[in-house]
Amino acid sequence: MLKKNIFFISITLILVVLISYLIYDNTIKSDIINQKNLELGNAYNQINAITGELIKATDDINSLNNLVIQKDSQIGNLNDTIKKQSNVIINANQEINQLEEENENKEQQLNQLYNSLQSIGDNRIIEKSYHNTLVLYQNELIYARMSPLFAQIEDDPEDYSRLGIPFFYFKDENPLTEQEKQILGAYYSLYDYILIYNATNDVRVIYHEIGHIIYKNFFLNNQNNLDIWENDYQILKENNLLSSEYAYTSEQEGFSEEYAAYKTDSNPLQPIEIKQTIFEPVDSFLRA
Repeated sequence: MLKKNIFFISITLILVVLISYLIYDNTIKSDIINQKNLELGNAYNQINAITGELIKATDDINSLNNLVIQKDSQIGNLNDTIKKQSNVIINANQEINQLEEENENKEQQLNQLYNSLQSIGDNRIIEKSYHNTLVLYQNELIYARMSPLFAQIEDDPEDYSRLGIPFFYFKDENPLTEQEKQILGAYYSLYDYILIYNATNDVRVIYHEIGHIIYKNFFLNNQNNLDIWENDYQILKENNLLSSEYAYTSEQEGFSEEYAAYKTDSNPLQPIEIKQTIFEPVDSFLRA
């Protein structure tokens, strides 16, 4: 009987120890599993965060790619424009030589015209020279008022006499248009001389009239140049970028107004492309 009790007690102890071990082992494994689950959860969160960053980075890369494509397109369009407008002032040296030859052919007629001007106003005309042309002031009062304006022209490195201008004539008159508006200046295409009237007080008027002769010689006589300017003029007009209200009158008046604005820096909004492709080539030839 005693042996039987000892056996049961031993079995009971073994079971208690075994159960305790199993409980301990299960607890340890449960803790390990919980730790692994926690680590997996953290890893999953990190993966989600990295995935979010990758998605954002991919979006940023796509945005940059789209921007690069857009910029490439803009650069392509700009290159096409520059290539097209690089033909402005084609054969300008030949045209200038033609102008100089035409100027020589006009010499006799101009001498007659000049002599007739000298006979007006009791021979009070004041005569000055400017490169290969003349600057005429109708009287001393006009000379005192207008010579400072023309001095700004003389300070330019460009030689406008190369355009074939026989003379600039500052006249003591105040003519009006049919609409009773003051006329400040004029140019005569037959001889290419320029008249500046008494009411003028801005050098832009002189540049405007010079612009007319540039337009006549380099654009009206060259269809390629004319097409380019007319296209540029429409762009300026449609975007309200012309330098004055008068510039909206026509392509020709627009050219003269824009040239005057370019020479005096009076329009800070004038596109640099217009300066570089239209006006700077003209001035470079006049400096040659």
